Amino acid sequence: MYSILKGEELDDALEELNPAEQLTRPKEPKPVVYNPRVPIEFFDFIIIDECHRSIYNLWQQLLDYFDAYLIGLTATPDNRTYGFFKQNVVSHYDHERAVADGVNVGNEIYTIDTQITKRGAELKARQQIELHTILRLPTGIFYANGVKANVLFFDNRPAQKEPWTKAVWIYDYRTNIHHTLKKKPMRLEHLQEFIACYNPQNRHDRKESWKPETNPQGRWRQYDYKEILARDKTSLDIFWLKDKSLADLDNLPDPENLAEEIIENIEAGVE
Repeated sequence: MYSILKGEELDDALEELNPAEQLTRPKEPKPVVYNPRVPIEFFDFIIIDECHRSIYNLWQQLLDYFDAYLIGLTATPDNRTYGFFKQNVVSHYDHERAVADGVNVGNEIYTIDTQITKRGAELKARQQIELHTILRLPTGIFYANGVKANVLFFDNRPAQKEPWTKAVWIYDYRTNIHHTLKKKPMRLEHLQEFIACYNPQNRHDRKESWKPETNPQGRWRQYDYKEILARDKTSLDIFWLKDKSLADLDNLPDPENLAEEIIENIEAGVE
């Protein structure tokens, strides 16, 4: 939502960070200014998934910006959650009732003693890996909408002082790619370009498809080891393509298509 207001792509890691779970100083809230293309009455209501997380400090200004009804969803509410919504609990479905309805299963705790738990164990550095390729896949193709997946390609190497990884090749098949679980699933033919770029016959002979001047939309790019180490927290969630849905709000999918995708995801989750 912040990306829509600002018209620029947001680092995915910001959405996954919960300030309440951090021992360090939380990040400062992002400033929000009026956007005539997205006025305050743009939404009738806003559904906030995982509403026990960062809506109280890091992102609350986004909710305050819009004049809309707020609907929060969470399985782990805390005092801040109840306070934010003024104790207005519309629906409450606890674990005991879910077990009784056959939605969840009960649990029993068993304690099993092993030689390791009794005597402890020693971990030795016997092997290292050489990470050489990352495939960024679209969200929601394996489980549910919004769940991201990256495929890591690496080779086992004997332990040594210097890291084996010298460079990492990344293929971005996530940005501006749209798949659904049922009606538009991802298939092998969608990955043919990646396979050609990967060059399984000789992965040491590769060429970037991304060129800053001639092909800025190229999906195949190399980052050397020092570039990755210089990133914040050495994050491997690397992207460089512009999200077209954020750059041009006039070309968003039709509401009918969005509604169809939401229904499909709900049905997939029920199944």
